This record gives sequence, structure tokens and C-alpha cells, in this order.
Amino acid sequence: MPDSHAPDSTPPDPIDPQDGYASEDDAMPVESPRRAASARFVVDSEVVSHVAIREAMDPANQSLADALRLSFKVLQVVILVLVVMFLFSGWQEVKEGETGVLSVWGDIVDIGADPELPTGVHFSAWPYPAGEFHIIKQSQRLISMDETFWPWSRQNTVEESIQAASVNDRLRPGRDGTVLTADGDIGHLQLSAQYSIQSPADFLMTMSDEDADRVVSLALQRAVVHVGAGEDLDTLVNAPDAVAESIRTDAQKSLSGAGILLSTVTLPKTSPPLAVRKTQDALQDAQVGMVEAMERAREQATQVLTSAAGSDYKSMIELIDAYEAAMDSGDELLAATSLRDVNAALESPDAGGQVAAIIGRAQAYQSQIETTLGSDQRLHASLLERYRRSPRAVVHELWAETYAKVLARADSEPYFVPAGLKDLRLRLTSLDAVAQLRIEESMKRREMENTMSFMPEGGFGVKFRGVEGFKHGQDAGRQLRRDDEGNLTSQGRSR
Repeated sequence: MPDSHAPDSTPPDPIDPQDGYASEDDAMPVESPRRAASARFVVDSEVVSHVAIREAMDPANQSLADALRLSFKVLQVVILVLVVMFLFSGWQEVKEGETGVLSVWGDIVDIGADPELPTGVHFSAWPYPAGEFHIIKQSQRLISMDETFWPWSRQNTVEESIQAASVNDRLRPGRDGTVLTADGDIGHLQLSAQYSIQSPADFLMTMSDEDADRVVSLALQRAVVHVGAGEDLDTLVNAPDAVAESIRTDAQKSLSGAGILLSTVTLPKTSPPLAVRKTQDALQDAQVGMVEAMERAREQATQVLTSAAGSDYKSMIELIDAYEAAMDSGDELLAATSLRDVNAALESPDAGGQVAAIIGRAQAYQSQIETTLGSDQRLHASLLERYRRSPRAVVHELWAETYAKVLARADSEPYFVPAGLKDLRLRLTSLDAVAQLRIEESMKRREMENTMSFMPEGGFGVKFRGVEGFKHGQDAGRQLRRDDEGNLTSQGRSR
């Protein structure tokens, strides 16, 4: 075993070409001298076969070749898949509620007569990226601005914010949203809107789908400022529907040409400053109470008027108003005509209520007066001529009739006094029968007065009775006589 550390200066033997070794012509060129090796690899075998080394390297080369062939097949499959995907990328589905356009090399092309893509599946002969479908949501796009024009508050609800509001609270720009109105006041509102894409081509040529909500919000904010500056606070608070329509119209003008249609704009909440709203609620409650009180008053007035003049009281009021207007104008002829119309309406059979009842009782009392005092008046009118011819005879006749009427009463109790008696003081007790008659007559008279009287004084309750002739000697009475001792006594007389 030669020394592995000792340098071997013996050159290698020449290799025979037939043995697989190189010839002298194939010998390696002579290299420049190298430094002495620090170690040498010594093969135990004296003869190393080149064929054996090549055979030992063949499995590694074969594995490398197999790996390269497998990688190439995988690459071919991937390329085939990519080609298929590239070819089928020209198909696109537009769902319900969506719209869009097709662009080829960045230019929007028409699908039929309109660039807007209808609902369904569409194919582009130019796959992506040469051809590209731009699909966007068409309808039910919502915008909500709850804080943009509404004051900030620590409270959770609007009612709590109103109760906690104070006139000393300050509005801070950038934190508290407000609307400046035409009358110099400030108000607050919350806004919600819904829009749709009317022309997708104009929309995509103007903005991207991601910027749509922001653009519409800015247009609505601009419209709120413009419309609020032209309306007073009362209109802003009490007519939100009209204000919302004005905001929608103004915002739509700003979005002209962008392919956007504002379908609805609503103002869910409108309010003056919350401190004012706090006192305004109390005012509104008072106004509601006033309306209710007025309604009750109208109902009571209707009941009173219906009870007084019947269901047709309105025409009666018109006639009375016409009469009063004629009196105020000084037109006596027109006033007299109007008064006749009022009296005709009151005395009409169609009149009702208490007025008709009072007029009915007055007419009945008039008929009663006509049959009593009227007959007396006619009687005295007939006696007037006789009185002028013979006054004493007429007076004597009337005195006799009056005397007869007085004595004709059932409760009358005449006394006969002796002639020549000047002064007389009597302590008399009526007969039981006469006293009972007086009580009964008094009760009948009071009952009759209560029945016929309808005025506080009872002036219409007078009862007139007919008078029968007095028949002397047939009525009960008393006669004064002297007893045996000379004293006056009264004795009853039978009828």
C-alpha cells in the first residue's frame, strides 16, 4: 500500500484506445504546474474501468430525465386548462336586479341596439382582458344620512335628547349637523334616499361603482342646503313631504348625465332646535287640547241649538242674522221684511225645539185670553154705549152682577148685620164645611197655576172662570143676631 501522503511523480501509463483508454493524440494538454496536494484519493483497484463509472451514473441521469418528462406533461396540462379557461371567459351571467355593459379594449360596445346588458347569459367573442363584462347592481341602492344634518347627543333616543336639551347648549360645526332656513332659523333633519342605475353606460363613463354612494350623498347634501335656504322653519318641520320632493328634484339636476335616477327621498325626522322642540311639544299639547275643547264646544252648541230651534236651526240663524244686518244698516223696510220671515219660520209647523213649544204655549194662552179677557172687553165695549145713555142703570147692573159673583163662590160666607150698626169687631170661626171648601179651592187653584204657568212669575197661569147669576136666599151664609143678654152672635143659614 503506497503512502497516501507521498507525492507520486510517476506519470500514468498511456491508455490504449482499444482498451478504452485515450491515446497519445487524445492526451490532455499539459497544464501549468500546480501546488502540491495536501491529500490524494487512492483507488484500491489498480485498473479503473471507464465503462463501470458510466454505468454507475446512468440511474441518476435516468431519474433526472423522468422528472423532466413529468414536469413537461404537467406544464402541458396547465397550459391546456388555461387555454380552456381563456376561451370560456367570454361567458357572463346578468342576474335579476343587475345591469352592465361589455367593453372591448376599453370601449363600450352595443349589445343589439343598446349597450345595456339585459338579464341572462351573454357571450363575448373577445375574452378577458380584451373583452370585459362590467356588472353592477341596478336598483334598491339606499342612502341614509342620520347624522349629517342632526345634532350630536349622548342620549340613545330622540325623546331623551329632547328632554335633555337646553337653550345653553351650543352647536359645534363639524359635530352637530344643521340646516339654515330662509327666515334665519336653524333646523335639523334625517334623510334617506333610494336610487337606481338608469343608464349603465353613462354611469360607468362618469364614475366607478365604488364611488356611486359617495357621489349621490354629496348631491343630496348640496340639495338639502339649497332647498333649506329657500324654505322657512315651519315648512321644513311641518311639510316634510314637499321639502323631500324639492330635495329630490334639486339632487337629480346635479346627477344629470350620470345615468342615476333618484326614485325616492324621504325625511323620517325633522325638527327645530331640540331646546325649542322641548317647549314646542308643550305648545302642541296645548293646541291639541284647544282643538278638542273647541270640538266639544261645537257639539254642545249643536245640541243647544237643536234643542232650542230643532234640526233646521241653521236656516233660522241665517234669517236672524239677516234681520240683525238690516237693523244695523238702518233699512227699516228690509228689517220689517226680515222680521216677518223670522216669525213665519218660528210659527211654521216644521219648527221644533223649545222655541216651537214656547210659541205653542203662547198661542194657547192667547186663545185663552181671547175667550176670557177678550169676551170681557167685548162686553164692556157693548156696555159703553148704554153707559153713556144711562150711567146709573149700568152701574147698578154691574154692581149687582159683581155682588152676585162674590156671593156665588162656594166658600163665601155672608153675614147679615142689623141696620144702624156703625162699628163692629167680630171673632168668627168659619163653618167646617166652608173651611174645607176653601182648602180644596186653594189647592185646585195652585195646581191649575202650576200646570198652565211656564214663566218664572207665573204670569200666564191665571185662571178665568165663568160667573153664574147669584140667586138670593139659596146660598149658605151667617146672620148676626142679639142673644137674650144683648150680645151679638152669628148663626149659620142653610141654602
